[in-house]
Amino acid sequence: MRMDIDKVSVGMVLVEDVILPNGAILLHSPTTLTASHIETLKKRGITRILVSPPPAGESAPHSAFDLHVQETPAKKEMAKEEDTGTVVEKTAPPAPPKITVSVAFDKLSADLRIEPAGGANEVLTKEDLIAALSAQGVIFGINHFKLDELVKKWANIKRLYDVEKVAVGDPPTPGRQGQLDFKVTCVSSPAHLAAIRESTYCYQLRNTGIPIQRVDKGTVVAKRQMSAPPVPGKNVLGDAIPCDEIIKIEIKVDKSIDVHDDGEVYTASQTGLPYFVDGVLGVAPINFDGTAEIRVSADKMTAELIINPAMEGGAQPSEAAIKELLARKEVCYGIKEAVLRDVIEKLDCNIPPDEPVVIAEGDKPIDGENGTVEFLFNTDSSLKPKVNADGSVDYKNVDLIHSVTAGTPLARSIPPGKGTPGRDVTGKEIPCKDGTPVQLPRGSNTKISDQDPNILVAAVDGNVTFTGHAVEVHEGFTINGDVDYSTGNVRYEKSITVSGDIKAGFSVECGLDLQVQGTIEDADVKVGGNVLCRYGFIGQGKGLIDAKGDVNLSFAKNQTVRARGNIIIAKEALNCTLLSRKAITVSGNPLSVAGGTLLARDSIILRTVGNMSGIKTVLEVGTDFTLVEELQKTEAHLAEMTENCRKLIQTYKRYEQLQAVKKKLPPKDEFLFAKLRNTLNQYTKEIKALENRKRLITEKISDFERAVIKIEYSAMPGTVFKFGERQMIVRDAVIGPKSVRLIRGEIKIL
Repeated sequence: MRMDIDKVSVGMVLVEDVILPNGAILLHSPTTLTASHIETLKKRGITRILVSPPPAGESAPHSAFDLHVQETPAKKEMAKEEDTGTVVEKTAPPAPPKITVSVAFDKLSADLRIEPAGGANEVLTKEDLIAALSAQGVIFGINHFKLDELVKKWANIKRLYDVEKVAVGDPPTPGRQGQLDFKVTCVSSPAHLAAIRESTYCYQLRNTGIPIQRVDKGTVVAKRQMSAPPVPGKNVLGDAIPCDEIIKIEIKVDKSIDVHDDGEVYTASQTGLPYFVDGVLGVAPINFDGTAEIRVSADKMTAELIINPAMEGGAQPSEAAIKELLARKEVCYGIKEAVLRDVIEKLDCNIPPDEPVVIAEGDKPIDGENGTVEFLFNTDSSLKPKVNADGSVDYKNVDLIHSVTAGTPLARSIPPGKGTPGRDVTGKEIPCKDGTPVQLPRGSNTKISDQDPNILVAAVDGNVTFTGHAVEVHEGFTINGDVDYSTGNVRYEKSITVSGDIKAGFSVECGLDLQVQGTIEDADVKVGGNVLCRYGFIGQGKGLIDAKGDVNLSFAKNQTVRARGNIIIAKEALNCTLLSRKAITVSGNPLSVAGGTLLARDSIILRTVGNMSGIKTVLEVGTDFTLVEELQKTEAHLAEMTENCRKLIQTYKRYEQLQAVKKKLPPKDEFLFAKLRNTLNQYTKEIKALENRKRLITEKISDFERAVIKIEYSAMPGTVFKFGERQMIVRDAVIGPKSVRLIRGEIKIL
């Protein structure tokens, strides 16, 4: 009959196998039930089983080790065949090995020992192991993996096996008070907390990486999290292990934190930055207001306003605070009211300036202007004519010779100005300086006016010039007409004015400036100053102008011009040789230069160069022609000295040979021999000096870094650009504006 497990009694016989949910057989039938069997069935959750009353004469229940999961291998026994009545020999099922279960004292673990029982064919199954554990009440925490491994090991080798903790229970877990749940961002670094405590204002912590979150009195800083309740355990027998232990977590707070009566809520008792450092919860006090600073420069000429901004709800500096600070710094002058008002209006809108603001500026003292000289004549000696809008050149208003009569005012001194004192931002006056009077540039043949001591006048009739330091009047020479057979060659140590032409075959030499109203033909002109020729320099190529200053011409054809200064030609230069130590400028339109050679140290500036027929025109820059000529002279002199020295050495050797033969030279020959020796020594020194001079000239003769050729309109084929030994021949027309330079040893058209 099927009975509830609670009604089953010891001695009843199980008549149906008890099968677990996993398919394993817990108890085989028929089995006489013991108290241990009944308890195991209950722990396994078995509620009803099929049993019969105990058989008559049954003396004792089966032992716990009669539990088997499945039929073991057969044992041989004799049985009667019921249908035939014959006796048949049957094989008895094999017995399991000896299984020993040891339960720990605290019942939280169980161990197994398997050892051979001495049978002929001992077989171990997992069900045998589970049955053995169940027989000892072990039903919880069984490690099935270990059981499977043990069965495999026994199948391979039948020997003694000890398996520890084949079943492990769950120990109870104590409860735990909740941790803090922070409701605001707290500082957690000890270094950050130290920095906060060293600061007065919150803005001092900008750019430090410290988290900034303001809390005020009553702000909830943290709450305790929900506590974890204790969890009961369970031993290997399936019995519950009760637990009521709760682990306490202590929260340390300082006086800046108020703890609610329930101990669960923590609030700030003051304004500041919250922190939780080294297990202590607190609020570090700090001022969130902004401040203002006034920085006065060392010379007290400027005052800057620096705003340190408010943080996290703090107040920006007020207008009254800023003005009080200005007064404390004694800044009372030059205050920029508009700037101050703008800063305050932005502060009211919580927009502080990012940079220092100049809030006050003093007035620097203004020294009086020094006295100056006003010249009453044209001092410009550059001979540069006025260039009209159409590119043409105006020579009508260019004068090189300025004629004056005695008593003519030449210069006026302008008195110096008074200075204006300054004032710094504190209102202190800064002294100034008055201008220095100027002396009139009195030179030769000039004097101070008797009527006005501030006026310089000419003392004689003549031509006035300004040397750069003094005004001088020279008794100039004027030729009314041409320089021809009527005048002959002209030589004068000062300035000369020619109202007509200088005819071919004649020469003019003057120590200062030369001004020619007409033309210069095939003449030889040497000038110690500047040359101005209102018309052209023309002829058959026999003329020469050699000037130590500038040369200014209307046009030139077939002639040579040498100038230590600039060469300026208004129109064209055809088949000319122009040599300038400074710059050459030819402004002709449509033609500037065609044919010839132009050499300038600094620059050549032309509108057009060359023509359609491809005439060769050489433009060379970067070389000082005066040094070229000096180098040529030096080399010629050096060659001459070297040759003379060679001849002297030959003569000297003959005297040496004669002295070696005669042992002693006659007095006359001895004198000549000594003189020859001295001459050779002198030649050697001069040759060495010439070689040094040649080396210095070679080093200075060229300067290509600044040299430039400028073509404003065009350069036609046949034009040659030259920089020292490097040259470029124009094959295709170069259309300007273009600049030609020597860059890293290569001629470039830019």
